[in-house]
Amino acid sequence: MSLNQDIAQSGALACALPSQEWHERMADALARQGWGVFDDLIPLELSARLRQEAEFIYTEGGFSPAHIGRAEDRQLNDSVRRDWSCWLDGRSETQQQFLLFLENVRQVLNRTLFLGLQEVEAHYAVYEAQAYYRRHVDNFRGRSPRKVTLVHYLNPNWLPDEGGELGLYDGGNGGLIADIAPEMGRTVIFLSEDFPHEVRLTHRPRWSLACWLRTNSSPF
Repeated sequence: MSLNQDIAQSGALACALPSQEWHERMADALARQGWGVFDDLIPLELSARLRQEAEFIYTEGGFSPAHIGRAEDRQLNDSVRRDWSCWLDGRSETQQQFLLFLENVRQVLNRTLFLGLQEVEAHYAVYEAQAYYRRHVDNFRGRSPRKVTLVHYLNPNWLPDEGGELGLYDGGNGGLIADIAPEMGRTVIFLSEDFPHEVRLTHRPRWSLACWLRTNSSPF
């Protein structure tokens, strides 16, 4: 049995998660415009525990510099991105609760939008001050199994002059759609191959969870 199946069957964790209505609102946003932003989707108590765990793992040396590319093209390139990451593996109840949320989203999107999503994956990400991630796409026209991107932010009291916005662009004409501040409890979802995006230069440490819903489990 996979980790996703184990988590999906853990009813004891479900009390902390969003209602079915919230998941359906996310599906509706994807169907209408391909992206959406939701505040207070996930209980702030869970977001606070995720932030606390991420900071602890980071101080213990559990994060690694993030790479670009895939397979044989995978490489470090700090001119493109300067964040650090740690993959979620269900090691704690906090992680299990968040992964169950993703699993519920996967099931709702399959039922309503017929996306054929089979797996979820997620990692903690931290951008230290003066870090960024240049404009990119998570799935360049079907070259990756990643179909839906979801980002959840873990930054209390974020101020406008602290930077770190998610710049979301139209994949058709390339124009800017939105600048989204990485405020605590905010969740962004979009179709991975349709929306180029970037993390703008941040002036304070910026914490988040970067997640993907995939069509299969082949390596990225």
